[in-house]
Amino acid sequence: MNTLPQLEKILGYQFHNTALLEEAVTHPSRGHELHRKIRDNQRLEFLGDAVLQLVLTKKLFQQFKNFDEGWLTRLRAAVVNRNALENMALTFSLGQFLVLGHGEIKNRGRVKSSNLADAMEAVIGAIFMDSDFETVTGWLEPLLNAFVEKQKDQAALSNPKGVLQELLQAAGKGAPEYILDHEEGPDHAKIYQVSVHSGEATLGRGVGNSKKAAEIAAAADALEQSSTQKLS
Repeated sequence: MNTLPQLEKILGYQFHNTALLEEAVTHPSRGHELHRKIRDNQRLEFLGDAVLQLVLTKKLFQQFKNFDEGWLTRLRAAVVNRNALENMALTFSLGQFLVLGHGEIKNRGRVKSSNLADAMEAVIGAIFMDSDFETVTGWLEPLLNAFVEKQKDQAALSNPKGVLQELLQAAGKGAPEYILDHEEGPDHAKIYQVSVHSGEATLGRGVGNSKKAAEIAAAADALEQSSTQKLS
């Protein structure tokens, strides 16, 4: 039989109050089956969701300094979702430790995505309640790193200017410079040609129906070209 000490070992966290961990892995179906009120993981799930959002938001805010609110919001949503939470739960074999009603067990409750995701949030909430924000942050961040790395490249496609600036700064260079090379056409249908530079190097070129669109195209071109090797 799987025990809480075994789960603590897998989680890499030892609880001061093991009742919190027991509550985190107890599904509401257990109380329904017993026809009495017991502590289940719904309240800790509510808390864990808020803790996870705050830890991730702080991490993204500090890690991606040149990205705007919209991009950060999209990345956060891509990192923290049901699939991600389920995958986190699977890394800890959390389903094996869930306390379920017999009906839920027969209904494959130990592998049900919603049960795993809810329990994962509840465990996060339990660790926070058992310790403090710094401790739960230190425990969570290594888990989040892999999910952030997986999603950031896809999210970056929506903000090539931010990505280019991040790369240049990481290489110890200044911010990219966008130069309007040419514009043509009537006022209501102008076409703009823009190039992006770092020092003496031309990194990319772009065309658009506005200066902003042309700059975005130039940054995307810079990221696609081998000329971005100049950033390293």
